[in-house]
Amino acid sequence: LLLPDVYRETLQSLGENCFDHGLELLPVNPFYRVYFEADNSQIDISTDAETMKHSLEGIETGAWKRFQEYMKVGSAFLKFGLKAVIKEEFDSFFTDLFPFLVACLRSFPLRSHHSVLRDFFKSPKLQAMLSFQDLYVGLS
Repeated sequence: LLLPDVYRETLQSLGENCFDHGLELLPVNPFYRVYFEADNSQIDISTDAETMKHSLEGIETGAWKRFQEYMKVGSAFLKFGLKAVIKEEFDSFFTDLFPFLVACLRSFPLRSHHSVLRDFFKSPKLQAMLSFQDLYVGLS
């Protein structure tokens, strides 16, 4: 489940609590497994840093460090964008603005996700693996 806090907040705004209805969010590891038909290989997306490092480095040397940078940039975009653009909350606008602008030096949030991934990773496998969530949110 992507962004579980958004679901919790939405339900709370409706006067509901997901836990009152027996819903329990449990971590799943790995999140998902990506299969590549061309070479019959697979990659697990995991919460375990060592597992992820091993998987990424097995595909592209240096990918783990770039993955961490990619996640840092994405996190800054999400933190700023979710509050300032989606929720229109400006209480921490200037606090969140600086990390957002720093992240913009590495990438730009209005580019396609695929073009951003090409900046971070050469491997088409990693690009495909990290854009898989786009299918859920309808982006390209």
